[in-house]
Amino acid sequence: MIKWIIEKSIITCIIFLLFANMMYAQNRLQYNKYVFPDLFVQGLNLTGNAEYRKSNDQNSELSRSEVNADLNYFSIENKPDIQRYRHSLISGSYSRISDNNSIPFMKESRTYFTSNYYQEYRKYFNPKNGGMPLFWEIDQLIDIFAFSNDDLNSGSNVFRFIDAEIAFPVKFGVGRIEPLAGLPLAEFLADDLLEAGLMDTLFGQDKIFELAQKIVTVENARVFDSRRARIYRLTEISGWLEKHGVPSGIQSFSILNDNLFFAQTGIRGHGKFHSLGFVPYVAPDLTQIFPLLEYGFGLQYEFRRAKNISKKLHHDWGLKSGYFAVSSDIFQSGNVFLLKARYALTYVPITRTILTVVPRFSLYSLENDRGVIETGISVNLTYFINHRLSLNSGIQYFSIENSRPFSTVVLPSLITSDFYSFEFYRTNIVRAPAGNSFKNKTTDLFLYATLSYNLF
Repeated sequence: MIKWIIEKSIITCIIFLLFANMMYAQNRLQYNKYVFPDLFVQGLNLTGNAEYRKSNDQNSELSRSEVNADLNYFSIENKPDIQRYRHSLISGSYSRISDNNSIPFMKESRTYFTSNYYQEYRKYFNPKNGGMPLFWEIDQLIDIFAFSNDDLNSGSNVFRFIDAEIAFPVKFGVGRIEPLAGLPLAEFLADDLLEAGLMDTLFGQDKIFELAQKIVTVENARVFDSRRARIYRLTEISGWLEKHGVPSGIQSFSILNDNLFFAQTGIRGHGKFHSLGFVPYVAPDLTQIFPLLEYGFGLQYEFRRAKNISKKLHHDWGLKSGYFAVSSDIFQSGNVFLLKARYALTYVPITRTILTVVPRFSLYSLENDRGVIETGISVNLTYFINHRLSLNSGIQYFSIENSRPFSTVVLPSLITSDFYSFEFYRTNIVRAPAGNSFKNKTTDLFLYATLSYNLF
């Protein structure tokens, strides 16, 4: 019954998407002419936390104290010849746990440490000569996780391990997907101003593009106070609108404020690319007793196409295939062939209602006729009912089928994860089910709905 409902839902979604595509296929803007502004923005964030807990029952008197800290850094750079994304995380936690009623008396400490560095860097050749530019790309992924458990009574270490994953994908390709951040918002804003009678005629393509670039620039300016940042953004964009004939006043201010701080238009890009990549990686697992090592080398092809049809409709799709040679003390995977396909659609009827639909498919083929097939679909709807009431709902369905139902297939996370794709192109990515161990046939259905009502 559930399977029948899901199949009918998928068919309904497809019919709806085709209808929406026909409705909004005609648009006044040439999205392939839009150029995302030159941008370099970075941020650093430090957070810390401390807590103490104590609980008692008939058998134990447990106390726990813990401190932890996180340091996050990111930077995004976009130029005609460069696209770069970097993210770094350092996280540490230390806790002490004791039980006064245990025999023998238990008193121990636990230390966690996580370090992550991730960079995506693309260099384009002759980006202004027209056509699809050539590029080379080099990425870095370094993940380190360490854990130590010490017995404070004896001063000895109970358990310790260090787990790491290091990969350096190198890719060569042709094409580019240009981010469209700011552009759908500029379209909605201009239409609202026209509808309110604050403009005599709608902005042309050049002015819409200029407004979108202005929005991106002021939103990424580093203003170290949230209140001053809001004032700065409203002042800069209202000044631009007044310069181009929109009178300043409470009506135009209200429309600008609503669109700039409360609109949802989705993450969008426009363009396509093909790339061929070489992916060497190593993943040591260092424990006290049984140190393990996994390493491998992959050859991977990827295609992505993103298309913005109108201010209300955007879709993109992609295909990834590859062959990985894996040598592992852990997984016994051998050689793995993979094929992944996904499609994503964003539909925005108004700026406070957004629908996303993402079906996907993955195939992993191993030696000795072993293999895994994954299929899934995710649908999310945020629906603005009125100024007090809104609905957020969705469905996620995944099916995993192992060709040998009584034999567990375990794959390296580098192969199963969708994380290794260029940051500028991550539009509506749906993560694969957690873990990389596949056994028997599994289905997962998740439904959710949340109503939010503002009393005043």
